[in-house]
Amino acid sequence: MASAMSLEPHDFYACQNVCEVDVCFSLELTLECVRSYIFPTPMEWLFICLHLVLFTVGVLGNFLVCFVVVRSKHMQTVTNLFIMNLAVADFIVLVLCSPPTVLQSVTETWYMGEVMCKVVVFFQNTVIGVSVLTLSAIAVERYFAICRPLQPRITQRKVTVTVLVIWLISAAMGSPNMTNIVVTYFKNAELNQYLATCQSGLDYQMAEVYLMFIVIAFYLVPMVIIGIFYLIISHHLWHVRVPGTTIRGEYFTLRLFQHTKMLIAIVFLADSITNLLKVC
Repeated sequence: MASAMSLEPHDFYACQNVCEVDVCFSLELTLECVRSYIFPTPMEWLFICLHLVLFTVGVLGNFLVCFVVVRSKHMQTVTNLFIMNLAVADFIVLVLCSPPTVLQSVTETWYMGEVMCKVVVFFQNTVIGVSVLTLSAIAVERYFAICRPLQPRITQRKVTVTVLVIWLISAAMGSPNMTNIVVTYFKNAELNQYLATCQSGLDYQMAEVYLMFIVIAFYLVPMVIIGIFYLIISHHLWHVRVPGTTIRGEYFTLRLFQHTKMLIAIVFLADSITNLLKVC
């Protein structure tokens, strides 16, 4: 009786038409093995459908924001230009990062190669920075517009420079991923195959340091800045009475503040949806 034939782990398709005396590998068995592992399960189909809905809503919503602001001159206010920057950042991460991330989550392997691996992770981290820094810039702009109305207004040129600086800082924060993120291979016990994954190549301690730096720079510091400026704005609107203002003027100011709060809430909701797509 001949001994069982040994197959290389990576040569999975070699087992399709190989047969010895006591061992046969059929095409049907091979396809069933691949299908049972890679083909989405019912729960994974639900996961894909959820991402598809969020992807469609996010892409259309962010595109419409950019379209309206670009086409309508009266919509090109300072705040709306910052919001358009948020929409551009979210649109990029939805189109570029969401599909390959979902594919890896479902199939448990990375198909896009090392270059795309670095690009996807780089933009994921860069867009996080762009989002939080833009929200911080909106808070600062609202402070000067409401609490310092006699100061020179922020011009569109200054907004353009601010947006450029925001992208440069965020890209610098995410640039370590261009060298540290690698595609690594691991052997899957079920398939007897080597699968790929896109992950950080840093050791545990360095990865912890980098993560802590990102959390402080992109979450804690912007959160403090946003909180302080909106607390000052709230105090100004509720406790400071400008001489000569009318009840109608005060009502208009309060309505403006309410609209601003609603706008920030909508922006945070959109970013939360985008971050959900990144994490998942």
